[in-house]
Amino acid sequence: MSKEVMDVGGLLDINMEKGIMILHHSRNITVGLVASKSSKLLRESLLKFSMDFETKFKFELNQSIKEMNAYSGACELIEKYFSNFPYRIFTNKKQPLLLSGKFTQIPKELDERIKTTFPDEKEYEFIKSELLKVPLYTYSEFENLYNELQDEMKKIPKKEFHFLD
Repeated sequence: MSKEVMDVGGLLDINMEKGIMILHHSRNITVGLVASKSSKLLRESLLKFSMDFETKFKFELNQSIKEMNAYSGACELIEKYFSNFPYRIFTNKKQPLLLSGKFTQIPKELDERIKTTFPDEKEYEFIKSELLKVPLYTYSEFENLYNELQDEMKKIPKKEFHFLD
């Protein structure tokens, strides 16, 4: 990224093989977005998102807080500026194009399996929101991997667990 572009706080497009990366650098942050195509609306949304993010999290940025939970409110900004852009892997034409998972449904049976696997409400909501972004068949792969990791954890002697945290 050229220093001149970054010093003036401009947008920078990086063309990739199957898409484009748009970067916006400001005083405290650099925000990047990867998309299949660029548009004026997408670029303006990135710029406005960056400005609002810096305003909303001014204290956290000035304090150089690195803890991701401090920025969890950024989801509202993502919803505000990017809700009109599709973000998922689509497997059929009937899948909803909304960014938010608030209006999409997970089949009841699958939802119950997720609740059973992740009894902590915050963890459950996070996993559910992430799974809404991918095709439904992905959950079985995720569940298999999760179970394999749980089995491996059981094999580790308890005295070594402190190293995993």
